[in-house]
Amino acid sequence: MAAPAYHRQYAAAPAVAPRRARRDSGRANVRVVPGSRPASTPKTPSNAAFVAAVVAIVLVLFTLLSFARVAISSATIAASMEAQEVSSQLEAARTEGNKLEVSESVLSNSTNIKEKATKLGMAAPAYVDTLTVERDVVATNSQGDLSLTESIRRASAAVQG
Repeated sequence: MAAPAYHRQYAAAPAVAPRRARRDSGRANVRVVPGSRPASTPKTPSNAAFVAAVVAIVLVLFTLLSFARVAISSATIAASMEAQEVSSQLEAARTEGNKLEVSESVLSNSTNIKEKATKLGMAAPAYVDTLTVERDVVATNSQGDLSLTESIRRASAAVQG
């Protein structure tokens, strides 16, 4: 068998490394401190992070939908209450209209009017005559204002004619 080209000698390291003499006085003294590797934090699998994100998104969506449902329900109740109030006002107006119709029919009855007039000392007229009023001489323009010129013309025509 052939011997290896190199030889390793395994020996225990001394507890403290021997100090070396400074070669150059301009260099800083460097000391090596042995350290240990930092403990690695266990990484969560990417599937668990994805599931957690999906659960968080579902919870947020569920919360938003719940808020929307409550808002729609409260708006529906408010509209229902308002419709009920309008309905009661409409019913009150119909009742008042019916009362006014009955009152108007009682008051406009000719027999009832004659009875009340007799109680007040009124009587029917002895005769009826018709009075015809001629056209007024006072005139107005297209805006509804009095027109002096047209009024004078009408008055002179009435005197002549």
